[in-house]
Amino acid sequence: EKYKDELEGNKQFKYDDTSYRLCHELQGFKRELKDEIFEGWHDYDISAAMPSIFWGLHQQFQPKKFSNPGVVASIQSLPFMAHYINNKAAVRQGLANSIGIDLDAAKSIINGLFQRMRLAPHWTCSAFELVGYSAIKMNALKADPFIMGLRKDIVKFWARTGKRINTDRHYEGLPHIKKNLLYFHYERQVLDVVRKCLVDQDAIYFLEHDGFRTKEKVDLAEIRNRVKDETGFDLI
Repeated sequence: EKYKDELEGNKQFKYDDTSYRLCHELQGFKRELKDEIFEGWHDYDISAAMPSIFWGLHQQFQPKKFSNPGVVASIQSLPFMAHYINNKAAVRQGLANSIGIDLDAAKSIINGLFQRMRLAPHWTCSAFELVGYSAIKMNALKADPFIMGLRKDIVKFWARTGKRINTDRHYEGLPHIKKNLLYFHYERQVLDVVRKCLVDQDAIYFLEHDGFRTKEKVDLAEIRNRVKDETGFDLI
């Protein structure tokens, strides 16, 4: 009832702009309740948004080949990150099966690692909560070959790509981006393009952080192509 006019398309949803994110009260509602509120709407999710954006940044900020023949810059290999991007569903299911957790927990843990989530058997550790406060499962998670490899890849990402992003921004006269806000910054770039596309398509829409809902079907191919062209990220 509170958002009846917005849901019927009589006026646009209003968002608070906080730390690169567009925030709305409805975004915090439980999934089941949101599905009920937005019954009949089309729900578009950005698959593995956080890992995909980090992978996209890794590719965009790779050193370019030097002009001198035979001289090539050192290209950083992140095989475990690449494996996840190309096999998301299988990796999540394999991790869930091997540790004994559900798929949502497996996805949350992988996403959390990109934001430097700790893996410690302590009640203040969010990963410990996701494994049901089980020390056995936490130890199995830390010893999992994929998790071990991904953690090393993420360290490499921050040491080189994360550092280079802010170095380039410094030379361009742009402000430094804090580590904990890096993903939000680039997520917002994607969402801004999505929003422009939805406006151009005269869509009635509601934005989530890693996706969006529309009252009618939209041209997803156009949105995907514009996001790729304007941000360099292949996401939607």
